[in-house]
Amino acid sequence: MGVVAGRALWDLSRLADGVPSVRERLPAIADEPASDVLADLEGEASSEAFLRSLSTYLDDYGWRIDLQGFATPTWAEDPTIALRQLKAYLTLDTYDPDAELRRLQDDRYAAEAELRQKLSTTDWTRMSAIIEVARDVSPILEDHNFYIDQRLTTLPRRMVLEAGRRLVGASIIAEAADVFFLHLSELTESLQSGQRDFRGVTADRRQEMAHIRPPSVIGTLPKPSPCGAGDAARRRFSGDQRLQSDQPNMLIGSGGSAGVAVGPARILLTLADAGRLNKGDVLVTGTTMPPWTPLFAVASSIVLETGGVLSHAAVTAREYGLPAVLGVRDATRALRDGQMLEVDGTQGTVRILS
Repeated sequence: MGVVAGRALWDLSRLADGVPSVRERLPAIADEPASDVLADLEGEASSEAFLRSLSTYLDDYGWRIDLQGFATPTWAEDPTIALRQLKAYLTLDTYDPDAELRRLQDDRYAAEAELRQKLSTTDWTRMSAIIEVARDVSPILEDHNFYIDQRLTTLPRRMVLEAGRRLVGASIIAEAADVFFLHLSELTESLQSGQRDFRGVTADRRQEMAHIRPPSVIGTLPKPSPCGAGDAARRRFSGDQRLQSDQPNMLIGSGGSAGVAVGPARILLTLADAGRLNKGDVLVTGTTMPPWTPLFAVASSIVLETGGVLSHAAVTAREYGLPAVLGVRDATRALRDGQMLEVDGTQGTVRILS
């Protein structure tokens, strides 16, 4: 479903590209709130078809969030992220998702034909059955996240926001979203008594949270088990490689999608930074989920701090034909925005060129 949502956003970008008022106004989304940009477009008769289509898109996909964050606004509440991704699509004059899909299908058929030539009739019968199963179950990862992980987070969020609105009415907090900076006991106490003022407390906690960057792990890592061939394969599958390069200007991880690409690093800690990703950039982040999928059409390659060969980023990178290196320890800290990188998804290396 992540790919389906990305394709729907691509179609919306083609509509936007054909409406001068929309095409000219969307770049401002990098500096202005989405609400201001959309308010301006609502005054333009030529923008009506685009705004209706955007509303439909948000009805279908707007309950998604950036990562797993209960306090994170959905796209329907704040469509800034969706519009920034749409703006990035407007820079892709030569991208053709239908041609890309045909290329992937042709590659798959060619690989199957090559494999069939190397196997006996019996072995090919067994292998084709395995391929069929893989083809059936591979969408489950994205569909599970789309329908369960994302939607089951956003539905209770609406209930908590309603509690926040009631606390605003009682002058207990300043805005509804401040409810996410209360402990459960404080929330229930406030709803029951309606007396305590938490405005100062939530303001302090919001400011504190803005400066927190959690470590990649908490506590002491267990010692790796003796590494036989099977154990090495398991760690590559899970993304638990814990690899450290002994070469200067090189980071190493797990190769998740083959190929080599060169481009400037663009470090995105959340999708709120998506507007900074330009065509040909190397997307460097901690992890990705289906809402990140549209960015794969813009990036030249992917570097992640987490993930194994069957993670969302690895599977999606292979679908888009992008080199990807996963499980690169502290990549968002070790790399700087704008550094030229060589990403080798075959070898699992990230070389810093400048």
